[in-house]
Amino acid sequence: AAHGGCRPLYGALRKRDVTMGENSTALTADVTVIVPVRDCAPYLVQCLDSILGQTLPPRQVVCVDDGSVDGSSAILDRFARENACVEVLHLDGVGPGAARNRGFERATGAYTLFVDADDFIEPCLLELACKQADEQESDIVVWDIWFFNDRFGHRQYPSEGTFCFGKLDNGSVFSWKNNPDWLFLSFQSWAWNKLFRTSFLRNEGIRFQESVTRSEDVPFTCTALAAAKRISCIYDRLSNYRVARAGSAMATKDAHALEFFDAFLCLREELEKRNLYDALRRGFANFAFSSCLYNLQTVKSQEAMEKVYRFLKDEGFKKLGIDGNEEELWLNDGWR
Repeated sequence: AAHGGCRPLYGALRKRDVTMGENSTALTADVTVIVPVRDCAPYLVQCLDSILGQTLPPRQVVCVDDGSVDGSSAILDRFARENACVEVLHLDGVGPGAARNRGFERATGAYTLFVDADDFIEPCLLELACKQADEQESDIVVWDIWFFNDRFGHRQYPSEGTFCFGKLDNGSVFSWKNNPDWLFLSFQSWAWNKLFRTSFLRNEGIRFQESVTRSEDVPFTCTALAAAKRISCIYDRLSNYRVARAGSAMATKDAHALEFFDAFLCLREELEKRNLYDALRRGFANFAFSSCLYNLQTVKSQEAMEKVYRFLKDEGFKKLGIDGNEEELWLNDGWR
């Protein structure tokens, strides 16, 4: 079961958190935190304060301002002036995938964490995640989350089944080989509730898709999960994902109703390139089909729904390789 937030740590790491003295410095996490920003001024201070206020602060924070026009740029520049670990890269609307990639190119930490500018993290996230990664030699560390309802201003539990850590987690490190059918369904395709070993991402050549404005994290995160040899879990809720926010990517999906399909097609290509598709085909098929249903059900206009329905029926399912009648392919009996 997930814990509600930060738990006290009693190891040597905790005791060495901050060294006081005129010539000494605080211990920092060997982490680069990358924050892509596009018009998030109302939430940006809370986000950055949660990063800089960690019990084990990050070595480097790279904020990528992707053409903001709402005052976000000024907020970022002020944080950079006041905090030596913060650097700002100003871009001109290159898109969320490219913004994350440009930020990652600057990463100097042993680990990389992506935090969306309208979200915030629990104070002990970096301490817990780095401790786990160091002790388990993890390529990826995954943790549980809170939803933060922006409309009502309170946290809420994700719906049941959002994560299924137990399908693969055996109390130690694991990989897709522990349960290939459930790899993608167990951990979601979000990049922001995972700590990545920087050298792992670079050695594998894993990058965000730049040709879409939504779902760019699907091929990135799922390729990383498939390529990782050592994954471990933390059952604490350490990230706060803001929902019910006007203007978010999720709130404007009708304009990009088919981009989720492009992301899954990119993921399939990445798996095939790494000779992992055959082993993970069943898991990919179930994850892709459930995402198709979700996107079909969550577009807001009748026009967008019909567009998605017709495309999937006429060609989309076939291109994803999920148009057959292979009953053994499906984990959900209702899909057979």
